[in-house]
Amino acid sequence: MQMHHPYLTPPPIAMLHSVTDTMDHSLSNWCISRKAFTRLLDHIERRGSQTTHFAEMMEKGKPSSGVILTFDDCYKHLLDFAVPSLIKKGMKAAFYMPTAHMGQHNSWDTDKGTAQLELMNAADLKDLSSAGMEVGAHSHHHIELKEVADEEIVKK
Repeated sequence: MQMHHPYLTPPPIAMLHSVTDTMDHSLSNWCISRKAFTRLLDHIERRGSQTTHFAEMMEKGKPSSGVILTFDDCYKHLLDFAVPSLIKKGMKAAFYMPTAHMGQHNSWDTDKGTAQLELMNAADLKDLSSAGMEVGAHSHHHIELKEVADEEIVKK
């Protein structure tokens, strides 16, 4: 009988935030172009790899040989291009929402003078889940851990 280690080794992970050609320069470090995203998906497909997500790996009880794509912050504009591109190719991704901001905007960025972007709402997240995507929390308040005392982290 073969035993699986209780902590699975994940496959390669591409951690993304935004896919757009019209991103405000102040957030450009967190975004890739539509062309670059399409090339990424095409590369995964050409390699014969599959996309997966953490929940799917845990269901199978073993590491995957695929690739995990993640999207932090759940910007609403992902529904215009990135999500349809994934669905068209039969691919999956994991989307992580700062739950206190659901249906609002990226106040953690705008507080620092960057562009305001709309975030997905509960119905959007439900649709993602129905399409086979993983939906999870990206903390509650999108705190920056390096700026918060250890004892405050649990409260945030």
